Amino acid sequence: MALAHACQTWLGRRRLIDFQDVQLTLAQMISETCAARALVWQGARTWTPRQATSSMCKFHGTDTAISVIHQAMDLLGERATHHTARLEKIYRDARLTQIFEGTNQINRLSVIEDLQEQLL
Repeated sequence: MALAHACQTWLGRRRLIDFQDVQLTLAQMISETCAARALVWQGARTWTPRQATSSMCKFHGTDTAISVIHQAMDLLGERATHHTARLEKIYRDARLTQIFEGTNQINRLSVIEDLQEQLL
């Protein structure tokens, strides 16, 4: 949505995508999303049922989602809060994932709990 908005919205005689700060923001959003996906795929590829792996995927993925959504909302400006943009619903849904099935703080503690023997 943010990429489409940046390509379709004009500021003066230039599209938003033509501004370097918008390009940097979009690149950051893409790299954060790819890193979160890579963590999930790595965990799935080398899957041995470990609490640490699933906990890291959960808290990193949900924190990344919130970060990327915030950046998208910044790019969309006041349009981000419009119901037709669907971004406000995506934010609410992503925020919920940080809370249910164990809060992200509990999942962070689960990583240490699971890896405690290796760390010591």
